Amino acid sequence: MSKRNIIVDTGVWYSEKKFIFNNKNRYNFIITFPNLDELSKTERIKKEPGIHQKALKHLADNDFQIIYNPPFVHIYQLQFPSFYYDFKKRYSLSLQILDYLTDESEIDPEVLLELENYISSRERDLQSVSDYFNELAVTYSIQKQSHGLSKYFGLTEEVFSFIQFYTSHDTKTEGITQEFKWEQIELFQSVLKEYFRRIESKAWTSTANDWYDVFLFAYVDPYSMVWMKENKWVELINNIGLSKYLFSPDTEVIQR
Repeated sequence: MSKRNIIVDTGVWYSEKKFIFNNKNRYNFIITFPNLDELSKTERIKKEPGIHQKALKHLADNDFQIIYNPPFVHIYQLQFPSFYYDFKKRYSLSLQILDYLTDESEIDPEVLLELENYISSRERDLQSVSDYFNELAVTYSIQKQSHGLSKYFGLTEEVFSFIQFYTSHDTKTEGITQEFKWEQIELFQSVLKEYFRRIESKAWTSTANDWYDVFLFAYVDPYSMVWMKENKWVELINNIGLSKYLFSPDTEVIQR
């Protein structure tokens, strides 16, 4: 009997190290690209470098499974599994930072300054994406169009167009096709749909950090679960009727 795959939120790797270590023979806790990306750029590097280094050392020492490919590359490979993506070449700087940080020696102040600049640059990139969708939501609200943001992303055709664009962009191919098996990413497409609906209704405002969490759901398939630290995502997933994907230490998971 195989172990159930658990996709883990970055915050959980910090706060639940003991539980993960004690139960790694029961569950297959998986590190994903959003985890690596966030860990190499997090503000914790500046604020709590020692704690951050210990968390990374814990991950490195326990030989957890790692999915290196970015979310839309991962989705593309669900349809085209033979597609090769050179993660080490494209994200060499992130890997260098992670390798450096797993060394528990004190971080050199000059290196820390370089990291701060790198982190700030990444935050600006993510914030620009959030600003775009917040502005788009306002535009639709003002114009009161029948095809608002939630409807644009809510229909199967439009969800396909959104994901198809980014799979094409990130893989430099034509992207996924109409034959893609959408049940493979039921959670991701459903969360994405609800996320944009909440932005349009102004119930939520998109933030840079949201994207680390949203993209994490791209790795959750019908046979895996996700362990989220932030209650906002737990509430959203429960609200759209997909609680079957949620994992917590109190969850009694039936192994497949």
